[in-house]
Amino acid sequence: MNPLKPVLVPLKAKGGTAVIRRGLRILQRYGPTPGKMDSILGQFVDLLAQFNCRGTFPITASVLARNPAVIRRYQEAGTEFAIHGLHHVDYSRLTLAEQKQHLAQAAGIFRQAGVDFAGFRCPYLRWNRDTLQALRETGLRYDSSQALVWDVAGQFETPAYHRVQAFYRAVSADQHPSLPEIEAGLVRLPYAIPDDESLADRLHLAGSPAAMTGLWLAVLEKVHHLGEMFVLGLHPERFDLCRQPLEETLRQATAPGANVWTATLRQISDWWLARAGTRLQITQAGPGRYQVICTGGPDGLVVLARKAQVTAETRAGENGYRQVQAAEFTLLSDRHPVVGVSNRTPPVLVAYLRQMGYPVETATDPAAYSVYLDRPDFGPEDRRALLAQVEQADGPLVKLARWPNAASCALAVSGDIDALTVFDYAIRAWGK
Repeated sequence: MNPLKPVLVPLKAKGGTAVIRRGLRILQRYGPTPGKMDSILGQFVDLLAQFNCRGTFPITASVLARNPAVIRRYQEAGTEFAIHGLHHVDYSRLTLAEQKQHLAQAAGIFRQAGVDFAGFRCPYLRWNRDTLQALRETGLRYDSSQALVWDVAGQFETPAYHRVQAFYRAVSADQHPSLPEIEAGLVRLPYAIPDDESLADRLHLAGSPAAMTGLWLAVLEKVHHLGEMFVLGLHPERFDLCRQPLEETLRQATAPGANVWTATLRQISDWWLARAGTRLQITQAGPGRYQVICTGGPDGLVVLARKAQVTAETRAGENGYRQVQAAEFTLLSDRHPVVGVSNRTPPVLVAYLRQMGYPVETATDPAAYSVYLDRPDFGPEDRRALLAQVEQADGPLVKLARWPNAASCALAVSGDIDALTVFDYAIRAWGK
């Protein structure tokens, strides 16, 4: 192994100027003991608590091994921690065997430290398909390593911002919904860009809290409109730079009537897994009559119906839907209130729609359905267009709400802990 490779990775990701700038900031933020970062993390957690929120902090296992008492104290107060690698290295460059070994050692360190864990985020947001397999074999429930870029930067965009997106292998929110997705039992939770690093070091907005606030609020607005999820990333070391943007984002998200579910990444993954076990059965009970039965769902799961009369109490929902206050009811409709698909439809499309909460059935009569799809091809880049096609169709439809109690969207605040002391950071440069 090239002994300089651990140094070259951040240089490639950030550029020389950004690395120097961060080095100076490290000397300000970190000390010879965890005291400075402990204080910053405490301020971070306290701010979240003011808005009745809890955060998720992926931490490098080698850092946890050197500072277990600090992290245990925050866990006991309700903060979630996740694995951020054994060492802070580029996991996309490791083999499956190497990644399994890293994760097994990291899990052992967490257990020895008495720190619970359920999820993972790759250092540098760099992963490969072997990473996902290693996570499954290690028994982790979720991964939050896929960078998802929201088109909000506008006039602030820089070449450095585009370079880091390429380095992360980020995908665009214009094509990919910001929603959990279960892949072979592992919940994938997209990580939103711009995060704190993008705001401060790529877009050069560290001296403009108002501009940073505006970009995060723009993401929140888009997520709220789409009914999706905002995984807001803020490394604790930049908490002072981004405190105002975070505080204003939390204020907007928790304002009366905002209807935003604030949760940890573990809570979101647990919800999505439980929701996936729901059975939404819709059968025709006569001409224009359908029996709807929802079983097996988690507490707080709501059935939504649009443009149809139902024999149960309902409440006003969003985008023309009504929240049905019953798990079993009759629906009156002149068309099947489910998504009809042709026999050319690939199974992966059907599975995706069902995971998104839509009942689906194969059919040959498009006129019998208010939503009918005849799409022989389907790839990851087609997901947003598919959901838009379903929602824009005119007619009766039943589906499962995405979030508990039919919340409009979800917000998770998450910050990677790469080091707690100057020593942690110094040896990180050599993959330790």
